[in-house]
Amino acid sequence: WGTASASLDAVLAGWDSYRTGNLPRLLEAQMSSALVELVAAVDAQQPAEAGQAAFGVAWAALDFELRHRPVSEIDPALFGLWAARVSLDAAAGDPAHVVGDVATLEWIWDRFGHALEQSVVSRIDALLGNLRTAADDEDLGAASEAAMQLRELLATLTPTS
Repeated sequence: WGTASASLDAVLAGWDSYRTGNLPRLLEAQMSSALVELVAAVDAQQPAEAGQAAFGVAWAALDFELRHRPVSEIDPALFGLWAARVSLDAAAGDPAHVVGDVATLEWIWDRFGHALEQSVVSRIDALLGNLRTAADDEDLGAASEAAMQLRELLATLTPTS
């Protein structure tokens, strides 16, 4: 938790510096809310809540990046983020959320998958199929494993997100 607190302090300092600029009100509120949740979870040393709150911070950060980077760069990062969310929700024993996460992954994939090489598309399609089957069967272990494999494959294609 010491490392998490130190990392969080760095994130908060960065946010304090960044928010001195002219920020869209809704994005600022999104990030501020996510950070409040993350501070509370880290302070209380609640691993599951900290993971979910970290997801919220990462999602808000991508929304800010979307203002300055093309969607073609954000969508793969968002895809990786939602694949991580599958593991969080599986670890929480929440099959309904895992099913929702998979639907979100499928929608994001539809937006950017066409831009990749066919061999990569085939591998991701197969992993998404495995993930969909695991989610529908409420096999949270298999869902988490398929999501991890998606993230590993994605990491070989794009910078770490």
